[in-house]
Amino acid sequence: MDRKIVTLLKMIILSLGLIAVFSFIGKEEGKKVDDAGNTNYSFAMGTSVSVSIYDNEIDSGKVTCDINQEIKNLDEKYISWRNAGSELNQLNENYIPNQGYEISPELYVILKQSLALCIDSQGALDITIRPLATLWNIEGHSDGEFIPPNDDSVAEALQRVDYNKLNILSETYSNANNDLINEKYYVALSEADMIIDLGATGKGYALDRAKKILDDNQVKGALVTVGGSILVYGDKQSKEDWHIGVRNPLKAEDTNAMIGYLNFPAGTITCVSSSGGYEKYKTYQGVEYHHILDSKTGYPSDSGLLSVTVVCENGLVSDGLSTACFVLGYEKSKSLLDKYNAEAVFMDIEGNIIVTDGLKNNWVEK
Repeated sequence: MDRKIVTLLKMIILSLGLIAVFSFIGKEEGKKVDDAGNTNYSFAMGTSVSVSIYDNEIDSGKVTCDINQEIKNLDEKYISWRNAGSELNQLNENYIPNQGYEISPELYVILKQSLALCIDSQGALDITIRPLATLWNIEGHSDGEFIPPNDDSVAEALQRVDYNKLNILSETYSNANNDLINEKYYVALSEADMIIDLGATGKGYALDRAKKILDDNQVKGALVTVGGSILVYGDKQSKEDWHIGVRNPLKAEDTNAMIGYLNFPAGTITCVSSSGGYEKYKTYQGVEYHHILDSKTGYPSDSGLLSVTVVCENGLVSDGLSTACFVLGYEKSKSLLDKYNAEAVFMDIEGNIIVTDGLKNNWVEK
């Protein structure tokens, strides 16, 4: 296999919390061939994206291009807190405390759904976590020595982290005959220097946008991955079951090491998202500090879990719940999963694997 292809595939595998297994026989950069035909690899939202189309009766190249472009536009135009051209970045830079900041319908949808998860998880997911995440900088790529922030710095950053200080508002206007309707959407933050970060829900929402494109084009089967979130869609041409592998966090260096896999029958449409402390961490004086922070303490979550994999029909929800459940721990996660009709696979620090009842028939442990 071409060296460029090997490098690309390594980058893709390393960025995934979940791995879907294929047989690699293609040689064109950015593509491979399996029983689906062509699978396209790209990079967006700071992670790898792959699109496999299982349908010979449609223009798979066009559908793939549409999905890739949709995900790229979503990130660059709307939800990236880093990209100076995105709507979210402009909101973070220009809002005035306690005043409504008008936003687009697209940003409204993802913010509204994300904030609902923050409320329902009581802050285990908090989309205002960015000031704290920036302070810790565990996701940073600095080659210098990592030193954890002191308590005073953490306390200061926590003053600017609180989903309760965020409001998402909508207004509807109509004429006297109620036949002309115009809606406007607003964000209001009650504290200065807060930053909204949709990193914990954006990749899942990208799957929801991909699903709409697949629906609109009446695609028979597809598999879409955005980082650690996967959309399983319909049928393979072979009519075989879908097998989605779940990484072993105790062997984080080995991307082929699995604790098991999720088996979904042909025709399934669902989303699978994974979160774990093994994905991004730094070490100081022999202690590992992972990137999933608890907004109540200001420190990396200490819930007794190593990883959580969530299965749900909605991509944004599966993505957000995987983070929230990791922070909450298994017992506190059960009611939240029930509320969203979601299922999960947990692995705790002792290496125990816990599978919720609705997934037990789908789970195959290695």
